[in-house]
Amino acid sequence: YLLETGVRYGFQYLFKLPDNTQLQSMATRGLTWINMVVLIGLAGLAIPFAEELLFRGVIYTFIRERWGVWTGTIISAFIYALISFDLLAGAAAFVLGVVTAIAYERSKSLWAAVIVHVTSSVLSLIIFYIFTLPGMHVPVF
Repeated sequence: YLLETGVRYGFQYLFKLPDNTQLQSMATRGLTWINMVVLIGLAGLAIPFAEELLFRGVIYTFIRERWGVWTGTIISAFIYALISFDLLAGAAAFVLGVVTAIAYERSKSLWAAVIVHVTSSVLSLIIFYIFTLPGMHVPVF
């Protein structure tokens, strides 16, 4: 997560890009427990699981079997970055794609890639809502 965030903000600094795309699309007037459960369930668990099935389970495996591990890692991460349609998100997605491919390759299990991706997504959501949107009502225990 720290590497992914560092790359994202590094690109933002180098290219002097504003970072308001996520803020506008994810900001709400407040969170309820139902919003939080749905958000974590979909954005934190279901989407990362589906993305890993496609990008590491299908695309990475297909390329790796033909051209090797590093070619598969770079190309699958690049394709994953392209679907974000945003330079900052794409840079972070590329790093996450490389890290999840390495986790998949080292463990020989797609579950390792899923766990890395889920952890990154959930941490991103938590940090986004706690630190990026001060003043927003976030329900606590």
